[in-house]
Amino acid sequence: MSGVAIELRGVRKHYGFRQPWVLRDVDLAIERGSILQVAGPNGAGKSTLLRILAGAVLPTAGVRRTAEGLALGYMPERLTAPSFSAGAYLHHHARLRRLEKDEGDGEISELAERLDAQHLLGQRMARLSKGSLQKVAAIQSLLGRPKFLVMDEPFASLDAPSRQTLAAILDERARRGTAVVFCDHRDGSARVADRRLVLRDGHLTEPATAAATGARDADGEPVRFTVGREASDREIGRLIDDGWHIVDVRAHGPDGVEIRAVRRDKSP
Repeated sequence: MSGVAIELRGVRKHYGFRQPWVLRDVDLAIERGSILQVAGPNGAGKSTLLRILAGAVLPTAGVRRTAEGLALGYMPERLTAPSFSAGAYLHHHARLRRLEKDEGDGEISELAERLDAQHLLGQRMARLSKGSLQKVAAIQSLLGRPKFLVMDEPFASLDAPSRQTLAAILDERARRGTAVVFCDHRDGSARVADRRLVLRDGHLTEPATAAATGARDADGEPVRFTVGREASDREIGRLIDDGWHIVDVRAHGPDGVEIRAVRRDKSP
């Protein structure tokens, strides 16, 4: 498994006899230093897949392999709020990660400052909003600088600055060799990741991606992008978010769509 942090082979999962298969023959290898986004509709099994990757749930069939000594950080989709404070909760997890007190205090302080969560540390978690609980859960998963991060909807309910900060933290960790996998239903999160897979009907597949078939010249000639019909709405939204102006959309072959777009920003 040189270079691979975790690997799934032929993984299948259901939750009981005669229950439908949530996952079907999933093969997946996640490299060290990579960031993978798992997308898909609600109920597709994304959380189940992440729990199997984290070792919290066993597959019904198939194999899960991890690199030797791989330290894990796991952020669940929903954090059950205990009755004690966010600070006490985080210090408890720092001890579980076997961090020295000064080291744990330092990591908690640094991450809380970056995510604008210092004011949350003294508050009882049962009284925190969903967005505030998300910040606490993210900090918990990052403690101890684990080399494999599994995060379920980490950007949900966060304000825009916190989303940007968390994305920057994940990029920094990946650059230091951490393997990161997260699920997020928002297409914009694909820009955080260097790889994106879609889970649908129990299978992981590569998404249809836009392929430029032309290039904008100095006079602003449109670029032509060809995509699958099912991916056209998502790609149009992505292009608009990335600063493109959509000039025209037309059919391309039996199952494709051609999108013609120019950059709104003409500066070099």
